[in-house]
Amino acid sequence: MNAGSTPDEQNATPDSQSVGPAPSATFSEGRNFAGPYVVFLLLMTFTSWSPLRPYYPWMYALTIVLVSGFCWTCHSAFPAWSWRGIGLGVVAGVAGVILWVGLCHLNLEGRINEYLPDGMRMAERVGYNPWEEVETRFGQIAFLCVRLAGMVLLVPLIEELFWRGCIWRYIQNENFTAVPWGVPSRASIIGVTILFASTHTEYITAIAWCSLINVLFITSRNLWSCVVAHAVTNLLLAAYILQSGHWELW
Repeated sequence: MNAGSTPDEQNATPDSQSVGPAPSATFSEGRNFAGPYVVFLLLMTFTSWSPLRPYYPWMYALTIVLVSGFCWTCHSAFPAWSWRGIGLGVVAGVAGVILWVGLCHLNLEGRINEYLPDGMRMAERVGYNPWEEVETRFGQIAFLCVRLAGMVLLVPLIEELFWRGCIWRYIQNENFTAVPWGVPSRASIIGVTILFASTHTEYITAIAWCSLINVLFITSRNLWSCVVAHAVTNLLLAAYILQSGHWELW
């Protein structure tokens, strides 16, 4: 969907669109919606390599810069901003952080791990405490600023573009840009939820949170409401981490 699309065009029902065989989405369309998140995952995987751990703040900052630049090259393909459902997004974001923190403290995944063979157990998330890992006060503050920018501004955008902007719609139609925002299907709901959870150590928590955002997406028919919800959850989660010292929730 081009940035200049009108709200009516973005929310047209399948019946209101022209009938005929839908062409597959082009590579550039897939790149615009999926590319930033894929690059982010690849860079973060490389950054997590143990020999690079002493350089984590620098590697993370480089990742944020590179992925932000990638997003800028794709931004003309993003949906036009809409206020529809933004209030619901804020409420969902607040509910989401309560859900996330509460379920993480229950440690349901850890309890399940006790009954699984070693090869099937999910690895525990490794925390990163900048007050201990970074030597200088300037470095500590600089890292926190970059980490918060990535967590609150960049990650919500690239994840929502990928999961609900691309994968959700691609499951319904290879020409995914022809699928209106928020149109539900059983396959999309289940597929996105399972795939999203598979990228998180706290997979039960991720299932619950993703289900909440799926409902928001279907209700608002606006991807930006999901981005806002994601950002609010991450902002409040960051505040909780800084206050409580639960660095494993980064």
